[in-house]
Amino acid sequence: MIVMNAAKAGKTKDPSRTRILFVGTFLSFALLALWAKAYVIQIVDGPRLADMALRQHWASEDIKGRRGEIFDRQGRLLAKSVDIRSISACPYQVEDKQSAAKALAPILGRPVKDLAGLLNRDTGFVWLARKIGDRQAVQIRELGLPGIYLVKDSLRTYPQGHMAGQLIGFVGSEGQGLEGLELAYDEHLSPTVRKARVQRDASGHRLSWSPGAGEGEQDGQDLRLTLDMNIQFAAENALAAATQAHNARLGMCLVVHVPDGEILAWAQYPFFDPNLYRNYAPAQWKNRIANDVFEPGSTIKPFVAAAALEEKTCTPDALYYCEKGRWAVDRKRIKDTHAYEWLPVTKVIRYSSNIGMAKIGLDLGAKSMHSYFEKAGLTSKAPMLLAGQSSGLVRHPHQWTRVDLANASFGQGMAVTALQMARAYACLANDGLLPSLKLDLDQPVDPPTRVFSGKVVRQVLGMLQDAVQEDGTGTKARIPGIVVGGKTGTAQKAEGGKYVDKYLASFAALLPGDKPEYVVLVMIDEPRPVHYGGLVAAPAAQEIGIKILSDQGRLPAMSMAMSKDPGPRGLVALNSEPIIAEDPAEIVDPDAIPDLVGLGLHAAVEKSLAMGIVPAIEGRGIRVVRQKPAPGSPWPSDPSLELTLWVTEPGNS
Repeated sequence: MIVMNAAKAGKTKDPSRTRILFVGTFLSFALLALWAKAYVIQIVDGPRLADMALRQHWASEDIKGRRGEIFDRQGRLLAKSVDIRSISACPYQVEDKQSAAKALAPILGRPVKDLAGLLNRDTGFVWLARKIGDRQAVQIRELGLPGIYLVKDSLRTYPQGHMAGQLIGFVGSEGQGLEGLELAYDEHLSPTVRKARVQRDASGHRLSWSPGAGEGEQDGQDLRLTLDMNIQFAAENALAAATQAHNARLGMCLVVHVPDGEILAWAQYPFFDPNLYRNYAPAQWKNRIANDVFEPGSTIKPFVAAAALEEKTCTPDALYYCEKGRWAVDRKRIKDTHAYEWLPVTKVIRYSSNIGMAKIGLDLGAKSMHSYFEKAGLTSKAPMLLAGQSSGLVRHPHQWTRVDLANASFGQGMAVTALQMARAYACLANDGLLPSLKLDLDQPVDPPTRVFSGKVVRQVLGMLQDAVQEDGTGTKARIPGIVVGGKTGTAQKAEGGKYVDKYLASFAALLPGDKPEYVVLVMIDEPRPVHYGGLVAAPAAQEIGIKILSDQGRLPAMSMAMSKDPGPRGLVALNSEPIIAEDPAEIVDPDAIPDLVGLGLHAAVEKSLAMGIVPAIEGRGIRVVRQKPAPGSPWPSDPSLELTLWVTEPGNS
């Protein structure tokens, strides 16, 4: 028995040995797993994890200068970039993303869900909000959230509001030009950008810059425009008044200084404020003066007459039978508004006879007419840096029929831009030399090119002066004591291949008419019910002309009297009959500053312009609440007097 028990004991397994074997096996597998994990971390995922760590501790930031500013010719600020803050996040460094989103949501005015979604992105950088206010920036800084950063940013502002808004354009959220001159001159205005690498600690605080980071950035170059804000203001107000008074769709105006081709005013209505560009439909951003084409109508007639005189196919006194207002060319009917019979070329322009001009054009011929249109810049873009500029729509002369030639003689069957038309009139005003118009005050321009002889130009200028006389079509543009030249245009619009009951009323004024220094072009689109250029556009051109000449002290001595119905501008020549006001309280002392407080902004500006003064406007609104100098004060002898009006929104004091 003893021997048998011993044998059994020898066959029993040692428990400690089993445990050792188990532990050894477990440790072997554990070490193998650790080795495998280390292999994955170091070899397989090494580059990815290293990159993740790098992104957590190093960030790339754009370091750039400030975008160039835009000024008018007198140094008035039109566009400026100001420092502001934006808020960004490094999601890897945000410990509690949901809590951070809840804390930021009421400050930024964004849903918690949206912010949480941004913070949960698998990236090292996200924008949470761009261009926030100072109060928001302070509140976010006080939260002290890890991984949330206030970043220096830039906001583009336009201090003059809607003044020349479509021309100037605007920039996007990244500071790039998107419309207008901001787009056309983007390379000129844009600052240089340099990438900088920034090292941060685990809490996201900046530790250091990479060597040389942030060095070398430069501000963009400034842009000085030829615009004069005094004339721009007058043009915009006259344009708005005319467009509203005639229930029109839109209005356009250009003022050109003839000797150097500088554009002094570039106005469109309805207005567009680039500070609030997101509040407007894209169609309202459009720079229609350079981009939209239209049939010029009767404003083309002086150029056809000049070409015919140049080619000696007629003389100023040559007589044309105007068919008593009804005529047909190859079964195409042409009409005049009056039943004219025999008219010399001078009166064909004065009375704006379509039939007379058609006959002049047929004598001239398609090839010659097109050649002069081309020389006058009516078939090509103006040599200016403008985004989206159109070259017009004037077909090659070999495509013209007799009907096309007759129609082109009075501005139908072709299309040009307002910019092209203003440049062409500047050619007539510049003794037949076509100037290169300019908006960039510092940009050199090519010398003008000869289109018409001085003799022909003087003949045509005489016709344009006649057109503004008593029985002409442009009498509403007359300025007492000043020689004015001009041409009306009433172009019927085409839709769907046929002419419809819609019109473009226009007037091109030359000031002074005998030796022009200024071209004022006004166009009113789809006025109703009255649609004639002489009634719709000419008064606005007159108002702008008065402002220009008044600023230069070139208006003859006049008394300024305001009546209940003062006429277009309330100007009264010294030798005219006295104006009797309906109410003695309405009589205004011309030697005293009038009371403009309580008036609507438009009415106040109208009265100011009537006195030859462009007021400075402070605030945003539609009603005058304060003025300086005070009402009733005598006019100071200082000619540099500035009348300042403070305006406010309705309901505000």
